[in-house]
Order: sequence, then structure tokens, then C-alpha cells
Amino acid sequence: MKNQFAPSKYQLGVQEFCLTKSGNGIVIAVAGSGKSSTLEWLYPQLRGFILQLAFNKPIQLDLEARVKEAKLTNVTVKTFNGCGFGGMWKDLPKAGKRLLTKLDKDKMKCLVMDRLDRIDFEEFGSELIKLCGLAKAYGIVPEGGGGIGLYPDTDQIWHKLVDLYDLDIRVEIRPYVYRILRELLIKSIAVVPEVIDFDDQKYIPVIKQLPIRKYDWVLVDEAQDASHIDRALIKMCLREGGRMIAVGDPCQSIYGFRGAAADSMDLIADEFKTTELPLTISYRCPKAVVFYAQSIVSHIEASPTAKVGTVVSIPRYTAKEFRPDDLAICRNTAPLVTMAYRVLGQGVACRIIGRDISGGLVRLIEKLKPKGLRGEHGLVEKLIEWRDAEIESLVERGKESKVEGILDKYDTLMTFIEESGVETVPALKEKITGMFNDDKGTDVLTFCTIHRAKGLEANRVFILNPDLMPSPYAKQEWQVTQEHNLMYVAYTRAKDTLAFINSTDIVREHHTPVGLRAYTLPDYPRIAA
Repeated sequence: MKNQFAPSKYQLGVQEFCLTKSGNGIVIAVAGSGKSSTLEWLYPQLRGFILQLAFNKPIQLDLEARVKEAKLTNVTVKTFNGCGFGGMWKDLPKAGKRLLTKLDKDKMKCLVMDRLDRIDFEEFGSELIKLCGLAKAYGIVPEGGGGIGLYPDTDQIWHKLVDLYDLDIRVEIRPYVYRILRELLIKSIAVVPEVIDFDDQKYIPVIKQLPIRKYDWVLVDEAQDASHIDRALIKMCLREGGRMIAVGDPCQSIYGFRGAAADSMDLIADEFKTTELPLTISYRCPKAVVFYAQSIVSHIEASPTAKVGTVVSIPRYTAKEFRPDDLAICRNTAPLVTMAYRVLGQGVACRIIGRDISGGLVRLIEKLKPKGLRGEHGLVEKLIEWRDAEIESLVERGKESKVEGILDKYDTLMTFIEESGVETVPALKEKITGMFNDDKGTDVLTFCTIHRAKGLEANRVFILNPDLMPSPYAKQEWQVTQEHNLMYVAYTRAKDTLAFINSTDIVREHHTPVGLRAYTLPDYPRIAA
């Protein structure tokens, strides 16, 4: 942890608050503002024991290594899951520790499959699994669950979650689904569970108020993605008189669909009575990119020493114009698959980040049980039937916001069928699995959805099919807000060049490519949002 940090006036403001003021703070940090570096810079300046809550495991391991190198024995780095699980593990009796040998992300799926018959599982099984996960993120405990809930267990709260997250559960069967949900949650939080999932690592310690180590300082990174159960964990980790500093960017809140509170920063500010501090200079993005991002987030600033950079729309290009360290991102998955096959066809190596996406596509194929790829009862025929039936059902129930997801899965699978050249279903599943690669250090052109791009950066970032943003299927206010947040996240991945391209504009090598044209700040074209 080399101290070569040259703090800005805003970072000095955070330092002054921590060292000379009292109370909790919330730092509103823009993309690329060095929020993690700011917290790291503060470690040796703070007195007492410090807990740094990291957003994910890779960030935790990286910070742990630097803390160890700096010999800071008073700093502990954990993820929210690791923090909760630590308390859970200590509380279990020795017999329980021996039983607790398996972390299974599909725990709730297995419980749901055991509880439902085939007809019910096909109708609402996947929605019930999502609802169980949301219940844990919200900290809801059914009567008889043996815990203290953050929200009351009522049909009204379940109705709210179903409607808020557009879950496809018919009104007339909801009481039946809720009864099963309560049974499953009670079973999931047994006193000594033999299997836990990632949600349990936070949910069980909070609702059972298990003993968790207290700290003088709790520093929270990526606070905009904190769920309701995360906020409860923060409180449990603070000793009496301790202080909390939460750093995040509400304009980068894009995980509302999986339980993160869309207004997480506001909720943290209200519950912890925080003082607001700005961190608005982006050190990642060049001036042209910052200027462009200001159309979404007006308060983002470019560093005085930032390069001018480039924002450009490319009307025609070849695969050979991409570099191995380029990042191409898109709102949806299907255009990424189309582009991947096109650049592979021109001899350019690439990968798509998102193994979980490939798993979902394979499961859909298996669910449809096709007899071959084409022909009667083949995958193509079954996909068309599935698409039409799903869309008709969603429209009838006023769930138009979920139509885009159905179309994206359909388009993605059809692209694989048309472009892969395979003739059998097993070969198709193998192609799908092989196309997605999450391994770090892969020195090839990288494609990913914007959700997967969160936390990534590259010198040159290509936004594929920008007309997909914002999604026309986003109807609820929080969905519309998160669509604009997606645009902001997409724009601010670029360290030098931000380019807008369309998948239909890639050409063969014998065409003369237009290439990247550099624009100065006054005259670069604004792309219609």
C-alpha cells in the first residue's frame, strides 16, 4: 500500500470530516472518482479497529493483500456475506459445524422442486425461487421462523414484492404461493441447516441476531448496491459510539432487479443520520467522455489533468479494428452473441463474460425438451411457441416490462442456432457453454452486458446498439431510473475512447473502413440518448 496518494479537495474534505468531526458520513462518489482508493488512504489515519466491507470477493482479496503489505493490523476486510457468515459459523454448535459442509447457490431451487409438483413448478417455480431470494434480501421472517424480521410477514408485503419486481404470479394463486413461500423460508432457516446459500450468509445472522464482532469504524464501498439486510448488518458491526462511512454512487445503482434497494443511499442517509460529502472528480474518464456523461449525471467533473479523449459514432468498421484489450458492451445479450460470431468469422479472438447467462440458456433448452434442432418438435419450433406463449401471457397480465427478457433469450438462442453451424442439441449446448468465459487475464476482445461491465474499465469501450437504451419496456419509476443509470455506467467505463457502434455495420475486410475519427471537445457529435 504505497502512499503516493495526491488527494483532491473533495478527498481532503472526507479526511477532515473523519478526523475532526463526529457522526456518520455518506460520500456521493461519481464513476472513476477513486472511492476505494480514498477509503484505503484513510486506513492508517483512523484510530481504532476498522471493518472495510467490500463489494465482492475479488475486491476483498485485493484489499486484504494491500492491508497485509502495509502491516495494518487494525484493518479487517470482508464482504457482506463473509461478515454475516462469520457470526453464523461461530454461533453453531460443534455438531452443527460438522454438518455445515456445503454452500449451494441452488439451495432454494432444490427446496422448491421438492415441494412442488411438475405442473406447479413449471407455472411459478422460478418466480417462487426469486421471491424467496427477495424475502431474504428484505429480511422478512414468517411466523414460526424463529427470528426477528426487518419487515412484517403480511400478504401486503408479498404483493408489493411481486408487483415491484414484476414476478409472474397470477393474483388468484398468490395466497397459495405465499403459503408455500412461508413453509420454505422456515425450512431454510432451520437451527442447524446442513446446506446454506449465499442469501443465508447474511439473512440468518441478522434475523437471529447472532453475535458479530463490533468495530470502531465500518467503511462501506459500493453502498448504492446495499440491500435491506446489508444495512442491518452494518448496524450489527458498529460498536456503541462507532462511526460509519458509506461511499457509493446512486447513479450507478443497477441491481434493483435482484434485491438491492434502488434508493439505498437515501435509506442509509436516513437510518444512520449521515453528513453528505461529495467526491465528484472522475480520474478514469477523459474530458470528452465526462462531458458526454454529464447529459445523465450533471455533477460529474473531469480531472484538470485528464486527456481530451474521444467520443465517436462509427458508421462502418471491420473486426480487425478491434484490439485485444477492447471492451464491447450492450444492454442485451443477443447482439453480443451476433457480434462474437462475426468477429470470430473474421479471425479475431473474443469472449463473452457471463457463465450464468449460458447456464440459463441451457436450462431453457432442457425445459423445452426438443427433438432435434429443426423440424417438427425441434428446438426452433419450440422456441417460437415458447416466445409467443410467454409474451401473450405477460401482456395479458400487464407484465410488459418482462417481454424484453423473453425476446432477448429467444434472439440469443436463435443466433446460436444460425451462426454456430451445429446440427444437434448437445452440440449446441456445448457451443453456448464454450462461448462464455469469465476467466480473468484472457487477452482477447471482451464482450459483456452493461450489468456485467460494472467495475470494469478499458482504454477503448464500444457501446453496441445504443438504441436499446433506455429499454422501452421499463415502465415503473425505479426501472426507468435504473435504465438511465445503465447508460451512465456504460459511458463511464472508457479511459480514452467511447465509441458507439451497431452490430449491422460490421463489414468484411475488403471494404475500406471508416475507423475511429477523433473529435475535439467543442465539435464531437452527441449521440441521441
